[in-house]
Amino acid sequence: MGLDPTDINSSLISPLRPHVMVLFGATGDLARRKLLPGLFHLAQAGLLPACRILGTALDDLDDDTFRKHAREALDEFARHGVSDEEWEAFSKPFGTDLASAVALNNMLHATFDETQIFRIDHFLGKEAALNILAFRFANGLFEPIWNREHIAHVQIDVPESLAIGQRIPFYERIGAFRDMVVNHLFQVLAFMSMEPPTALAPKPIGEEKNKVFRSLSPIEPSLVVRGQYDGYLDEPGVRLHSDTETFIALRCEIDNWRWAGVPFYLRTGKAMSGRDTEVVIQFKAPPGQLFREAVNRPPAA
Repeated sequence: MGLDPTDINSSLISPLRPHVMVLFGATGDLARRKLLPGLFHLAQAGLLPACRILGTALDDLDDDTFRKHAREALDEFARHGVSDEEWEAFSKPFGTDLASAVALNNMLHATFDETQIFRIDHFLGKEAALNILAFRFANGLFEPIWNREHIAHVQIDVPESLAIGQRIPFYERIGAFRDMVVNHLFQVLAFMSMEPPTALAPKPIGEEKNKVFRSLSPIEPSLVVRGQYDGYLDEPGVRLHSDTETFIALRCEIDNWRWAGVPFYLRTGKAMSGRDTEVVIQFKAPPGQLFREAVNRPPAA
């Protein structure tokens, strides 16, 4: 018979120091039946404070899909049931606000020097984001026109076809702005608008991205649209009359020599009809508009 960690008097055992645990084959049967429930039982007993679990597998899963898989495994195999509060603590990412992010960074720096830590937004590993750097800096053709003199506006769209699912307690506190805009969309914004780095390495790229973030003008509330997908208020766990946004669209500007006056439109949402990430660059119309009639010609009957 296996030992249930929640039956252990946690005062007799010292909690594990902060660790990052990597599960290889995290979507397999062993992880589903034993490893994930076992780690959750340890967390219930207070024996895994400040620990993080990374899953790797042959399946092409994003964070949300893996969390859904893990929650389904716990619902089926955890011995004492899973409350929303316990699941929320077991499943949080690296910080939900400035205070928690600072606390986590201090914890890391107690053991590691900053040069030993590699930081990356997982969204930047997607092909659409990686292509921006190659498109911009491997083609000298675009650099002369990549500025406010030639570009009218920029649109960055990151729709998601999945609904919130098992992340309701987390999402009710966070919303689409903190979940997507201030990390994923802003990272794409920085790639698209930053100056050429001195090298394609983390530190030079980070320096140029930080210049973009420091140049961002404060976002005007009147230029922000928030919404919810149909049926969100009926999801289990959603607060009565919740105003948490699952969709957000906003306009922001970068006040520097290259981009002053160029609006950037950012949009993202859950339960959308598609999931194609797009960056649309609208160039200014040339003077005279010799092809105005052809562009505005009505379609043939």
